[in-house]
Order: sequence, then C-alpha cells, then structure tokens
Amino acid sequence: MTHARNTTARSFLRDVQGNISLIAALSLPVLVLSVGGGIDMSHAYSVRQELTNVVELSCSQSGREISYQRGKPENASRPASDFRSTANRISARRLSASGLGGTIRNTISGDVLTVTGSAESANSFAVVLGAETTPVGVVRTCSVARPDPSTTPGTLLFMESFESNHPVGLNRWAIYQNWNGWDTEGTRGIEINGLPELSAGTIRFGNFFAELDSWANSTMSRRMRLAAGEYEIRYWYISRVRNPDPAYAGALGCGSGAALEPYRACRNETNRIDLYVERSGNYTYAPANMVDSCVYTDQWVERRIRFRVASEAEYRISWKAAGQNESTGGLIDYIRICSRTCP
Repeated sequence: MTHARNTTARSFLRDVQGNISLIAALSLPVLVLSVGGGIDMSHAYSVRQELTNVVELSCSQSGREISYQRGKPENASRPASDFRSTANRISARRLSASGLGGTIRNTISGDVLTVTGSAESANSFAVVLGAETTPVGVVRTCSVARPDPSTTPGTLLFMESFESNHPVGLNRWAIYQNWNGWDTEGTRGIEINGLPELSAGTIRFGNFFAELDSWANSTMSRRMRLAAGEYEIRYWYISRVRNPDPAYAGALGCGSGAALEPYRACRNETNRIDLYVERSGNYTYAPANMVDSCVYTDQWVERRIRFRVASEAEYRISWKAAGQNESTGGLIDYIRICSRTCP
C-alpha cells in the first residue's frame, strides 16, 4: 500500500514538474517579446526625435532661404514651387549629416512648404515576428512667402530649448530650481522632461521640453535689460492633459477672453500657462502685464507675442503656471526673445 502511494506521489510530482516546464516554455517567449517590444518602441521614439530635428531644421532653413530668394527683384514673377530644388538640397544635407538614412520629400503649394520625413527604426526583438524595422514619420510646414518689405528682420537676443546644461536622459525627467540662468518661484521649479508620450507623442524641438506644474505650480523668469524699441517673444505650447472629446480636436485655447473661454473647464485649467512682461519696479504679475495665456491645445503651437519698450530698463519675462495646482500642467519649448521680429 505504501509502495502504491509513493508511486502515485512520484507520478504526481512528475506531472506537476512537467506542467510547470510547459507553462514556463509557453510564457517565456511572451515575456521576452513584451520586454523586447518596449525596448524596440523606446528606440523608435529616439529615431523619431532625431528625424524630427532633421525635418524641423530643414523646414525652417528652407523656408528662410526660399523667402529670401523670392524677395530678390529678378525673382518677382516666379512662384514658390520653382524653388523646390533649394529645399531638396538643404534637406539632403541635413539628412546626410544626421546619419539616419531614410528619405525627405518636399512639396510647395502656394506659399507653404511641406517637409515629410520618413525613416526605419531597427528592431532587436520584433524580428522574431517578422518585423525587422518600425517605420517612423514626421511632417512639418513652413512659410515660403515673399518677405514683407515693411518688416525688418530683427536680432535673436535669447533662446532656450531645454536641450543642454542638465543631465536628464532620454525618456526621463528631473526638476531644477534657478536652472541655467532662470529665476524660479514655487516649491518645485522647472521640470525638464523627455517623455514624448506626455506631449502627444512628439517633442517639437530636440529631445526635451519644460513643465511648470510638478506637484505644484511654479514660475520661470528671465531678466533682461532692454533698450527702447519693438520686441517679439516666440515659444511653443501644448497641453499635457488632453480632452478625448472629438469637439476638442485641433482646438486652440490661447490668447485672452473669448479665445480661452470654451476650454477653461478642462480640469480647472490644469494646462494653463500665462506669460508676463514686467518693467523693473513692477514685478507683481499684475493682469495688465500679462501678454499671453494658453489653457488648451492638443498639438504643439507656436505663440508669437510682440511688445514695445518705451525706455531702457530691466525687464522680467515670466512663464507662470496658473491652472489647477495638482502635478500636471502645460508644456513649453523653444523659447526665443528677439528685437523687432525673430529671424
């Protein structure tokens, strides 16, 4: 009887061991592919950001060059489409310098240049499923209009793209007080972020952007001595929290008053960032000194704000989180401050 029980027990253990081995054998490929898929996706994000840089620079440089060429008297009657070879040459040079491979296609319709970039991200793990690469693509548009003779190009005085002078890695983030010459207010400071999924899957310029609500609202300010004259501020903005309602698709809640009203209800304006220009002696964030406000967009938009300085003085230019104080807010990138208009 004992012998029979021992035999049964050994048989049961063999069955259990066999089942565990079978489960492990079936589960391991799934586990490997899940982890490997994340690695492949992270690499694809990195390739897409490099491609974004190439396309962004190609578009802006080609747009400026074509506009310049069209402004010459001898080209007064030529349409913008005649200058597509100029864009092709610039794009080819940018793409070659990046080492990415892939292709860039330029089209011109009216006064708008469209640059379409595509590349392939090599997979390390998905190849077992027959997917050797993951395709990535980026599209940007730029104006190639003839220059307005009444507008004199200005001078770039300051630029911040959050790309350098910090140790933040790709797909990572960190918070800094008084970073890179910025004055910060609030318990946290500037959050430098490299997570594309927070900004609708793309980063407008380079690999990083800034958020001003990391557990608490904060403000970043730059002090500059400005002479009397005309000035322009340009910066890019996107909401971190986006509304899935189709009515919000493509919405632009920036500016003031009626432009903001339809979008204020999105999580108590959690995405709100206000822009102030204040003269020394009046650093109070008074409503009269607020020159722009953004509460909602579901894609990166460039804001262009002009202001006039009546007499030379020190000025403080500030981006201030002004929505719900709860760890998610608006995102900004590629800030420029220029005399007259930004070139």
